Amino acid sequence: MTGTYVMVAGAGALDPIANWFTMSAPKAMFSPHDIRSTTAGIKGRLSTMIAEAETASESALPGFAPSQLHPVIWTAAAAHWTTHQYRVAVREAAEALTVHWKTTLGRNDVDDTVFWQQSLAPGAASAEQPKLVWPGNPADKTNRSMRGGLEPLAKALNSLATGLNLTVRNIATHTRHELSEQEGLERLAAYSYLARLLDNCEIDRGEEPAQPA
Repeated sequence: MTGTYVMVAGAGALDPIANWFTMSAPKAMFSPHDIRSTTAGIKGRLSTMIAEAETASESALPGFAPSQLHPVIWTAAAAHWTTHQYRVAVREAAEALTVHWKTTLGRNDVDDTVFWQQSLAPGAASAEQPKLVWPGNPADKTNRSMRGGLEPLAKALNSLATGLNLTVRNIATHTRHELSEQEGLERLAAYSYLARLLDNCEIDRGEEPAQPA
């Protein structure tokens, strides 16, 4: 495995481990010094091989770069993240996503949680309350193998947006408890996933009012 051998006159290169039994022969091919020095060399090479294998295994793992998060999320978080203000970075990212969609839908008249509840709720949209609608058949069940199928994604999306606002944004805004880098990454990743789902939604602004004849 390590390519270690000892040159023996008249016998050539021999593996000292495989030929260990010859130590007890009348004319031993190896001296105790040969064995001790060779064993030390084998140990060193094995340690190096283990370290190289561990490094290769770690480098094979997929990397996680915050800069690859959704643009709305990372743009808002970047300045605070690079100065290790992880709680503030999460707060600003959450605020930015809400502001982005409030501006897009023209809904600066409601609080954040209410905005998500109304904008992702089922039912007809109107000029006053446009909605974000998941494309496709709203009654579609995504997994028929489960009893009754899964809930439609549109309903789950409402719960996800509302839940993140209550459990992440509100806590990051109204407390001063600092987050670790890992905790911050997890929260930003959750918001990034939500942001990408919302990008797939269609905007329903309701039917245009009929024009007078």
